[in-house]
Amino acid sequence: LPPDTVQLKFSSGVLTATGMASRSWLKQAQNKVSGMREVIRFDDHIQPDSKELLQQLRQKLRNIDIHFQRQRTLILPTQKEHVHQVASITKEALSAMQQTGVVLQVVGHSQALALSGHKLAQGRAKVIQQMLWQEGLPHDMVVSDTDRVEKIGVSFHLIKKTKGL
Repeated sequence: LPPDTVQLKFSSGVLTATGMASRSWLKQAQNKVSGMREVIRFDDHIQPDSKELLQQLRQKLRNIDIHFQRQRTLILPTQKEHVHQVASITKEALSAMQQTGVVLQVVGHSQALALSGHKLAQGRAKVIQQMLWQEGLPHDMVVSDTDRVEKIGVSFHLIKKTKGL
């Protein structure tokens, strides 16, 4: 039986599956259908289930780097498209995960241990947060944070919203 999120329709030898399901369910369905004589073709219009989709979107976000002017909170002009990509991916995640309380966390990174490094990281995260708001992301769905790591710039994480955020 398909999950509740999948609808099956059979017509003229064509079995059509639409909805959301895991890849493993889709593979099982394809294997079962291949052994059915009455099914000439199997058309699937299956989207990944919300857990898989969230993992895919998280991976896309990990692959986006935004570069800033040296020791400043201004992004390079060529980086605005990357901010737009982050906004698009996040909107897709928020749309798919509405009921689960997912938010985008923008983390500014600094190699410096000094307060100036922390302020730079914080400023960069805030600049990106504001740019994402301008892209139409809801204010309560984009949070900023800082981190001291080897990497400089910002990173993005889709996280579960907690009461403190």
